[in-house]
Amino acid sequence: MVYATDNETLEEMLAQYQELIAHGQERPLSADEAQRLFATFSSLVRRFKRVARVSDKYQEQLKSMLARLDSNLAGATFLSGTLHICAACKKLQTDDGNWKQFEQYISERSGTFFSHGLCPKCAAHVEGSEITAETVPEYLPLQIAEADMEDMVIVRYMHLFTNNFYERSELYQELRDLFARYLHQSRRLRRIARISDNYQIELRKLSEQMTLASRTDSLTGINNRGYFLELLTNEIERSERHGYTFSFAILDFDHFKEVNDTYGHATGDAVLQAFVDVFRECQMRQYDFWGRLGGEEFGLVLPDTPQQLALNPTERIRKCQAESSINYQGHDITVTVSIGISQYVPGDTVETLLQRADQALYTAKREGRNRVCLG
Repeated sequence: MVYATDNETLEEMLAQYQELIAHGQERPLSADEAQRLFATFSSLVRRFKRVARVSDKYQEQLKSMLARLDSNLAGATFLSGTLHICAACKKLQTDDGNWKQFEQYISERSGTFFSHGLCPKCAAHVEGSEITAETVPEYLPLQIAEADMEDMVIVRYMHLFTNNFYERSELYQELRDLFARYLHQSRRLRRIARISDNYQIELRKLSEQMTLASRTDSLTGINNRGYFLELLTNEIERSERHGYTFSFAILDFDHFKEVNDTYGHATGDAVLQAFVDVFRECQMRQYDFWGRLGGEEFGLVLPDTPQQLALNPTERIRKCQAESSINYQGHDITVTVSIGISQYVPGDTVETLLQRADQALYTAKREGRNRVCLG
């Protein structure tokens, strides 16, 4: 069988009708032409079903509609009795008390299907000019938008409904209605795709924000303890693989409790926030990283840096902090930091690095504070 979905076959059929019209002749479709037109109709039915499956909700509605249709066809009855209709919205009340649109109510209880068009009066209102019954076409043209041209099915079959070649066929109305449904569903799918893309973008942004929030200290805006220790663990594994070493430092404010007791915890928070600005002014390397371990204690990792070479950047931090002060509610406040450094050796863990750096920090505190000590 030759299917009319082939472009060459369609062009051949169009050429035949153009030849007939040119000689003023008219005739019904031949059996072969009707068969090919029916094949086109069947092809569009299959395409429509594939599109309908994209939407689960639409698929459920379609199954429900087919089930009701089979049931109604098996026991079809004529409408009789009194129909209750809403004076405002024109919906009909069903036997179970629900309200449905007139077209839906009639379709579910009979073999009637509705084909929509415009009467001359409504058409004149839409077009803005008076249209008589003689000038209104039997079928209003389908409105094909530029965006619809992205769908190759619409591009391939739209020419069937932009001329009058097939209007005499008994299948024309069904085929046209099916194409209009496909057009509606194609637009619906594009809207769903746009909504889905927007949701994906919003979800990605939200995920990034949540990830950042889970890694960030809420007061200072730098790495929190959990994420900093995760980065420290990764640095230990990297050093184990490549045989590198690195330095780990703990920075702790001197007499910080006195600041809180004298000026209040809000002042202490301001000191910690100001320390972040001091640290950034010390021109650390891009791959150095740090975080707040808790309270007034911070951690710093200097990759590929033995502890002797770590003295220079940590001393620079200590000196910058000692020379800095903040003015908070009329008080000039200067708070120094003590720093303890440990160096990674093979076999070290996060706990052993923390322990040695903490011992070096204790030495710096014991020897007078505001200094850097090696562990």
